[in-house]
Amino acid sequence: MLRECVTYIERNGLNVLGIFRKTPATTSVMQIKKSINKGEPFNMAEYDDPHLAAVLLKMFLRELPEPLLTHEAFNDIMTVSDLPNDSKLENCRAILQKLPQLNYSVLKYIMDLMIKVVEHTEKNMMTPSNIAIVLGPNLLWSKNEAANLTSIGKVNTFALLLLQYYDTLFLH
Repeated sequence: MLRECVTYIERNGLNVLGIFRKTPATTSVMQIKKSINKGEPFNMAEYDDPHLAAVLLKMFLRELPEPLLTHEAFNDIMTVSDLPNDSKLENCRAILQKLPQLNYSVLKYIMDLMIKVVEHTEKNMMTPSNIAIVLGPNLLWSKNEAANLTSIGKVNTFALLLLQYYDTLFLH
């Protein structure tokens, strides 16, 4: 499902205005989700809606039993935005190195897509900041619901750092 959504967005959604921001019809989302939960194959092209693929990708991340960036990394991520600029990259790298390999691989795969989306900012209006705002809460959340509201800015800042330092964090 993840690969299907990413591939569809790469082929059909990079120039779509507000990709990852706009929400498609709830009925389409629920239909596909029901099919996926039953283990039925689906083809994004049949729906012809890049926003649907983007919502499904975010839903996939949000419905993981544990966030992709892990509960274990939560406190470390909360401190990154308070660090001096010259320490942020080093701390981001240390956090990513502690992730389980599968989590890191999926994160890199998603960040590869987000960099492609950012490369089309002129058409889709999705700046790194915009991407961080829509992606961050789907990458990390607290076990404590109340903390989710207070931590959102720091989570989004971390997502922005992942985009800004993409080459250093994911390509080396």
